Amino acid sequence: KNGTQLNIAAARPLEMGENYTNNLATRLIDKLKPRCLAMTGVCAGNKEKNVFLGDVIVAERVFKFDSGKLVADYKLIDHQQIRTEEIFHDIRTYNLNRQWEFAIEKVPQDWQNTIQTPRPKSYSHQESWLLNKLYDSQQQPYKYPPHQHHPERQTECPDWRKVIKRLKEQELLKTGSTGSLELTEKGQKKMNSERLEYLGEQHYKDPLNPQLHTGVIATTSQVQKDPQLFQRIEKLQQKILGVEMEGAAIGAVAEINQIPIIIVKAVQDYADDDKNDQFREYAAEVSARFLLAFFATI
Repeated sequence: KNGTQLNIAAARPLEMGENYTNNLATRLIDKLKPRCLAMTGVCAGNKEKNVFLGDVIVAERVFKFDSGKLVADYKLIDHQQIRTEEIFHDIRTYNLNRQWEFAIEKVPQDWQNTIQTPRPKSYSHQESWLLNKLYDSQQQPYKYPPHQHHPERQTECPDWRKVIKRLKEQELLKTGSTGSLELTEKGQKKMNSERLEYLGEQHYKDPLNPQLHTGVIATTSQVQKDPQLFQRIEKLQQKILGVEMEGAAIGAVAEINQIPIIIVKAVQDYADDDKNDQFREYAAEVSARFLLAFFATI
């Protein structure tokens, strides 16, 4: 900004997790004496807070979710000893500089034009597209083209075979007696309900661009695949938007060395039963592109 040169040293730990990240961040600070410590990468997003795949989350606060005192309890139930655990959380947060928090809101939107990785179509989008087109062709076959020959198929449902498999597993789709795809009774009811709720509109469209969120990010020591993960964390932090595995380590190292931090993560999944890497590459680039755009404004 204003002709000032910005020097950035980039490095990545050998493995995921706080131990590798802590070690690397400490070495970088010792050797380079940076003015701030920043981290980009991917996270799980809280879709109940209107966070979508590919969205950017800047950590207003980051904290370690699964630290504290663990108390185990054993009970005899039906002649079997059952072990239960409860964690009494010791929450220490690492916060974003207040001036930077305001500056984030002023980052020009044209940073999105620098993203080079193509944005994937979410499986949710593709599944809804196919269900909608099947519904239309079954309801009015003379008006709508067959789904397999639809001109939008390559762009709106590129993962065709995976999507068909997923819908069959959900019992929304079946192969009919003639070998063509058909909605099951369950699928028909779903589409009838959606068309009634949305007044006939097809509402499946993915956002065109990543949205920016500022909120709380939790750090955990394990890869999480738990549909109730965010419900559990909300008992500690109601504004939780994301979960990842390194941010609190960056915060702790920065606090010890008395330098500011900024943690920028983009959403690759929701940590639910449908957790997958479809958005991983895109989210990784998006987080880095936003961080560079932010640094150019301060």
